[in-house]
Amino acid sequence: MYETVLNHKYPKGKWEKAKTTYLVWNIDGKEDYTIIQNDRKGDGNKHAEILFIEKIGEELNLKNMREMSMNNSKKGKGTGGQKRLCITVYINNSPCSDCTKKLIAFLKENKLVRVKFYVTNLYNIRRKSCKKEHHYDKVKKEIHDDNVQGLKDLMLHDRCEIKAFTEDVWEEFLDLVTVSKKCKKQLLKKYDKIMKGNDRSRNDEDENIKKDLDHIKTNGKKKKEKK
Repeated sequence: MYETVLNHKYPKGKWEKAKTTYLVWNIDGKEDYTIIQNDRKGDGNKHAEILFIEKIGEELNLKNMREMSMNNSKKGKGTGGQKRLCITVYINNSPCSDCTKKLIAFLKENKLVRVKFYVTNLYNIRRKSCKKEHHYDKVKKEIHDDNVQGLKDLMLHDRCEIKAFTEDVWEEFLDLVTVSKKCKKQLLKKYDKIMKGNDRSRNDEDENIKKDLDHIKTNGKKKKEKK
Protein backbone atom coordinates (compact mmCIF):
# COMPACT_ATOMS: atom_id res chain seq x y z
CA MET A 1 0.00 0.00 0.00
CA TYR A 2 2.83 2.40 0.88
CA GLU A 3 4.44 2.02 -2.57
CA THR A 4 1.23 2.61 -4.60
CA VAL A 5 1.96 4.22 -7.18
CA LEU A 6 5.24 6.13 -6.95
CA ASN A 7 6.53 5.82 -10.51
CA HIS A 8 4.48 7.46 -13.25
CA LYS A 9 7.29 7.66 -15.83
CA TYR A 10 7.92 3.94 -16.18
CA PRO A 11 4.64 2.28 -15.21
CA LYS A 12 5.44 -1.25 -16.39
CA GLY A 13 5.68 -3.40 -13.30
CA LYS A 14 5.19 -0.46 -10.96
CA TRP A 15 1.44 -0.43 -11.65
CA GLU A 16 1.24 -4.05 -10.53
CA LYS A 17 0.98 -2.75 -6.96
CA ALA A 18 -2.29 -1.05 -7.89
CA LYS A 19 -3.90 -4.09 -9.53
CA THR A 20 -4.77 -5.75 -6.24
CA THR A 21 -6.82 -3.67 -3.83
CA TYR A 22 -5.90 -3.95 -0.16
CA LEU A 23 -8.34 -2.65 2.42
CA VAL A 24 -7.79 -2.36 6.17
CA TRP A 25 -10.68 -1.32 8.39
CA ASN A 26 -10.89 -0.44 12.03
CA ILE A 27 -13.69 0.67 14.34
CA ASP A 28 -12.67 3.94 15.98
CA GLY A 29 -11.68 3.42 19.59
CA LYS A 30 -10.74 -0.24 19.12
CA GLU A 31 -7.28 -1.71 18.64
CA ASP A 32 -8.15 -4.65 16.37
CA TYR A 33 -8.38 -4.42 12.57
CA THR A 34 -9.37 -6.51 9.55
CA ILE A 35 -7.45 -6.83 6.27
CA ILE A 36 -9.30 -7.60 3.02
CA GLN A 37 -8.18 -7.82 -0.59
CA ASN A 38 -10.23 -8.12 -3.76
CA ASP A 39 -11.14 -11.71 -4.61
CA ARG A 40 -10.13 -12.26 -8.25
CA LYS A 41 -10.55 -16.02 -8.23
CA GLY A 42 -13.54 -16.37 -5.92
CA ASP A 43 -17.26 -16.17 -6.58
CA GLY A 44 -18.14 -13.15 -8.70
CA ASN A 45 -14.66 -11.55 -8.64
CA LYS A 46 -15.72 -9.34 -5.73
CA HIS A 47 -13.99 -6.06 -5.05
CA ALA A 48 -12.54 -5.45 -1.60
CA GLU A 49 -15.20 -2.82 -0.84
CA ILE A 50 -18.03 -5.32 -1.42
CA LEU A 51 -16.29 -7.88 0.80
CA PHE A 52 -15.94 -5.11 3.40
CA ILE A 53 -19.69 -4.41 3.32
CA GLU A 54 -20.46 -8.13 3.71
CA LYS A 55 -17.86 -8.68 6.43
CA ILE A 56 -18.80 -5.72 8.56
CA GLY A 57 -22.48 -6.60 8.35
CA GLU A 58 -21.73 -10.09 9.66
CA GLU A 59 -19.32 -9.07 12.40
CA LEU A 60 -21.19 -6.10 13.84
CA ASN A 61 -24.73 -7.43 13.64
CA LEU A 62 -25.87 -4.33 11.78
CA LYS A 63 -29.30 -5.86 11.26
CA ASN A 64 -30.09 -5.38 14.95
CA MET A 65 -28.77 -1.79 14.82
CA ARG A 66 -31.05 -1.05 11.85
CA GLU A 67 -34.08 -2.49 13.64
CA MET A 68 -33.35 -0.41 16.74
CA SER A 69 -32.96 2.70 14.60
CA MET A 70 -36.25 2.03 12.79
CA ASN A 71 -38.10 1.43 16.05
CA ASN A 72 -36.79 4.69 17.50
CA SER A 73 -37.78 6.56 14.34
CA LYS A 74 -41.31 5.18 14.55
CA LYS A 75 -41.49 6.38 18.15
CA GLY A 76 -40.28 9.82 17.11
CA LYS A 77 -36.98 9.43 18.93
CA GLY A 78 -34.73 9.56 15.87
CA THR A 79 -31.21 8.15 16.27
CA GLY A 80 -29.95 10.72 18.75
CA GLY A 81 -29.93 8.34 21.69
CA GLN A 82 -27.92 5.68 19.90
CA LYS A 83 -24.17 5.56 19.56
CA ARG A 84 -22.87 6.01 16.04
CA LEU A 85 -20.43 3.48 14.65
CA CYS A 86 -17.39 5.25 13.17
CA ILE A 87 -15.22 3.15 10.87
CA THR A 88 -11.86 4.13 9.36
CA VAL A 89 -10.86 2.42 6.12
CA TYR A 90 -7.32 2.50 4.74
CA ILE A 91 -7.25 1.43 1.08
CA ASN A 92 -4.83 1.73 -1.82
CA ASN A 93 -7.38 2.07 -4.67
CA SER A 94 -10.40 4.35 -4.43
CA PRO A 95 -13.79 2.64 -5.00
CA CYS A 96 -15.01 2.19 -8.59
CA SER A 97 -18.41 3.48 -9.71
CA ASP A 98 -20.19 0.20 -8.89
CA CYS A 99 -18.64 0.04 -5.43
CA THR A 100 -19.51 3.67 -4.65
CA LYS A 101 -23.18 2.94 -5.44
CA LYS A 102 -23.16 -0.05 -3.11
CA LEU A 103 -21.38 1.90 -0.38
CA ILE A 104 -23.97 4.69 -0.63
CA ALA A 105 -26.75 2.09 -0.43
CA PHE A 106 -25.00 0.57 2.60
CA LEU A 107 -24.87 3.95 4.35
CA LYS A 108 -28.50 4.66 3.48
CA GLU A 109 -29.51 1.36 5.04
CA ASN A 110 -27.29 1.75 8.11
CA LYS A 111 -27.96 5.24 9.41
CA LEU A 112 -25.80 4.82 12.52
CA VAL A 113 -22.65 4.10 10.50
CA ARG A 114 -20.08 6.73 9.52
CA VAL A 115 -17.10 5.82 7.30
CA LYS A 116 -13.83 7.61 6.63
CA PHE A 117 -11.62 6.42 3.74
CA TYR A 118 -7.92 7.12 3.25
CA VAL A 119 -6.72 6.30 -0.29
CA THR A 120 -3.32 6.15 -1.98
CA ASN A 121 -4.48 5.87 -5.61
CA LEU A 122 -7.51 6.96 -7.64
CA TYR A 123 -8.76 3.88 -9.47
CA ASN A 124 -9.27 4.24 -13.25
CA ILE A 125 -9.48 8.01 -13.10
CA ARG A 126 -7.71 10.56 -15.28
CA ARG A 127 -6.18 12.51 -12.44
CA LYS A 128 -5.71 16.23 -12.98
CA SER A 129 -2.20 15.99 -11.49
CA CYS A 130 -1.32 13.39 -14.16
CA LYS A 131 -2.57 15.34 -17.17
CA LYS A 132 0.93 15.59 -18.66
CA GLU A 133 1.80 11.94 -18.00
CA HIS A 134 1.78 9.45 -20.90
CA HIS A 135 -0.66 7.17 -19.08
CA TYR A 136 -3.34 9.87 -18.70
CA ASP A 137 -5.41 8.76 -21.73
CA LYS A 138 -5.08 5.05 -21.04
CA VAL A 139 -8.28 5.19 -18.97
CA LYS A 140 -11.32 5.35 -21.27
CA LYS A 141 -13.28 8.58 -20.86
CA GLU A 142 -16.60 6.84 -20.11
CA ILE A 143 -14.95 4.76 -17.36
CA HIS A 144 -13.25 7.88 -16.00
CA ASP A 145 -16.55 9.80 -15.99
CA ASP A 146 -18.41 7.02 -14.19
CA ASN A 147 -15.71 6.58 -11.56
CA VAL A 148 -15.37 10.33 -10.96
CA GLN A 149 -19.13 10.79 -10.54
CA GLY A 150 -19.38 7.78 -8.24
CA LEU A 151 -16.50 9.00 -6.10
CA LYS A 152 -17.96 12.51 -5.98
CA ASP A 153 -21.39 11.19 -4.91
CA LEU A 154 -19.76 9.19 -2.12
CA MET A 155 -17.62 12.14 -0.99
CA LEU A 156 -20.73 14.31 -0.74
CA HIS A 157 -22.55 11.83 1.48
CA ASP A 158 -23.10 13.28 4.95
CA ARG A 159 -21.63 10.23 6.66
CA CYS A 160 -18.65 9.54 4.42
CA GLU A 161 -15.24 11.15 3.98
CA ILE A 162 -12.59 10.28 1.41
CA LYS A 163 -9.14 11.71 2.05
CA ALA A 164 -5.53 11.31 1.04
CA PHE A 165 -2.98 9.90 3.44
CA THR A 166 -0.67 12.25 5.32
CA GLU A 167 2.45 11.49 7.32
CA ASP A 168 0.36 11.49 10.53
CA VAL A 169 -2.16 9.10 8.98
CA TRP A 170 0.63 6.75 7.88
CA GLU A 171 1.98 6.77 11.43
CA GLU A 172 -1.51 6.02 12.76
CA PHE A 173 -1.93 3.22 10.21
CA LEU A 174 1.46 1.66 10.94
CA ASP A 175 0.67 1.69 14.67
CA LEU A 176 -2.65 -0.02 13.98
CA VAL A 177 -1.29 -2.87 11.88
CA THR A 178 1.48 -3.49 14.41
CA VAL A 179 4.51 -3.48 12.13
CA SER A 180 7.85 -3.58 13.86
CA LYS A 181 9.31 -0.34 15.21
CA LYS A 182 12.22 -0.74 12.80
CA CYS A 183 9.93 -1.09 9.77
CA LYS A 184 7.79 1.86 10.85
CA LYS A 185 10.87 4.03 11.36
CA GLN A 186 12.25 3.10 7.92
CA LEU A 187 8.99 3.86 6.12
CA LEU A 188 8.43 7.20 7.83
CA LYS A 189 12.08 8.17 7.33
CA LYS A 190 11.73 7.90 3.55
CA TYR A 191 8.32 9.63 3.42
CA ASP A 192 9.83 12.78 1.85
CA LYS A 193 12.46 10.96 -0.22
CA ILE A 194 12.32 9.79 -3.81
CA MET A 195 13.57 6.22 -3.67
CA LYS A 196 15.40 4.39 -6.44
CA GLY A 197 13.04 3.31 -9.21
CA ASN A 198 10.45 5.97 -8.38
CA ASP A 199 9.88 9.47 -9.71
CA ARG A 200 8.18 10.87 -6.60
CA SER A 201 8.14 10.48 -2.84
CA ARG A 202 5.21 9.13 -0.85
CA ASN A 203 4.64 12.69 0.41
CA ASP A 204 4.56 14.03 -3.18
CA GLU A 205 1.95 11.48 -4.21
CA ASP A 206 -0.20 12.00 -1.11
CA GLU A 207 -0.23 15.74 -1.83
CA ASN A 208 -1.21 15.06 -5.45
CA ILE A 209 -4.01 12.72 -4.38
CA LYS A 210 -5.32 15.39 -1.99
CA LYS A 211 -5.44 17.98 -4.79
CA ASP A 212 -7.09 15.51 -7.16
CA LEU A 213 -9.76 14.62 -4.59
CA ASP A 214 -10.42 18.31 -3.91
CA HIS A 215 -10.79 18.89 -7.65
CA ILE A 216 -13.27 16.01 -8.01
CA LYS A 217 -15.32 17.17 -5.04
CA THR A 218 -15.65 20.78 -6.20
CA ASN A 219 -16.21 20.18 -9.93
CA GLY A 220 -18.83 18.51 -12.11
CA LYS A 221 -22.34 17.47 -11.19
CA LYS A 222 -23.39 17.78 -7.59
CA LYS A 223 -25.60 15.16 -6.02
CA LYS A 224 -25.87 15.74 -2.29
CA GLU A 225 -26.64 12.49 -0.52
CA LYS A 226 -29.05 12.59 2.39
CA LYS A 227 -28.38 11.01 5.74
